[in-house]
Amino acid sequence: MVWSASACLCHLLFALLPFGALELLAQAGPSVTLGRAAERSHRDRFADPRVLWEAAEQGASRRLQENPNDAQALIDRGVARLLLGQVDDAVRDFTQAAALDGTSADVRAHLAYGLWVQGRLPEAVAAARAALALNPDHASAHYYAGRLLLQTGGELEQAIQHLQRAVELNPEEIGFRFDLLNALRQRGDLVRAGMQLRLLNAALPPDDARVLYTEGLLAGDRGHLTIAIERFRRALAVDP
Repeated sequence: MVWSASACLCHLLFALLPFGALELLAQAGPSVTLGRAAERSHRDRFADPRVLWEAAEQGASRRLQENPNDAQALIDRGVARLLLGQVDDAVRDFTQAAALDGTSADVRAHLAYGLWVQGRLPEAVAAARAALALNPDHASAHYYAGRLLLQTGGELEQAIQHLQRAVELNPEEIGFRFDLLNALRQRGDLVRAGMQLRLLNAALPPDDARVLYTEGLLAGDRGHLTIAIERFRRALAVDP
């Protein structure tokens, strides 16, 4: 198994964050491989993830000592630092990498994520758009652009288009679908929101608290308050 930043940002962060925490953090990161490591050892596969992130940061730092203009090493160190919670340092790495590599959509999408976490939302939107200008099919950049537009009160239709495209490009990313569903609710499009809910029901266990909570939201939107309360109670019972 190759140590993948995509696996970390797209799956680990979404798995660790509570539902709704994406008001502050985005999930899914662009496809960047941390180094070019071969098959990981048995010990590595079961090591504390923080140990692996620290090793990845140290390895990238050593590469930068040899070549301070190694854009890929800056990206790899930035991803590791994001996972370690060193957001300011990560943003500096991504900013420098973007200056060195004018063709990388990945680094600009990473930068959008880091700026988002810092609360620099207009700059994060600009970074996501810069990523899309380089690669119109960058799923994470579409996701960040859509979520940031929603958070900053931007054009709702444009936000939905970005989230829809993110889902099309990465249909297995559950977090994308939840945010698309909520954007459709904001527009009042309960039919399409219900379609997304049916897909989530098919992909997740029936007792998933996020699904139960979302069922409650849609039931409330439709005026079915008894059903909404029942779903919210079940969601709380599953995940207090």
